[in-house]
Amino acid sequence: MEKKKYELNKNFTHDVKVQEIREKAIGELLQDKTIEIKTEMGMWKDTGNIAVEVKFNGKPSGIAKTKAEYWWHSLELDGKSFAHIVFDTETFKKHVKNLRKQGKVKRVEGGDDDLSLIYLIKLTDLLDPKNI
Repeated sequence: MEKKKYELNKNFTHDVKVQEIREKAIGELLQDKTIEIKTEMGMWKDTGNIAVEVKFNGKPSGIAKTKAEYWWHSLELDGKSFAHIVFDTETFKKHVKNLRKQGKVKRVEGGDDDLSLIYLIKLTDLLDPKNI
């Protein structure tokens, strides 16, 4: 199989302008928006899962109840930020629903006194474009 040849763009000025446009767009995207922030504090490293709460004490909570425009999931290692995953909340809800239909969501009870219904989702499934 022949390797595809790429032409390198050696125009640094152009690249900087493109990055500045992207940085501005991301700033505008989140400016004055409501953001639901959840943090995985370490277990994700061993399990490969993120946890998404859908009920607490039998009532909708977390992703099922949020009114936030964006869903921000932070991954920590040793108490420090490692990576962040940000979704438009409606897109995230649809994606989680689709993953459930595909059988790629594990439902567990957890949190304080196991009062939360939590969906465990593999990061590889969450980020695989084939699952959208």
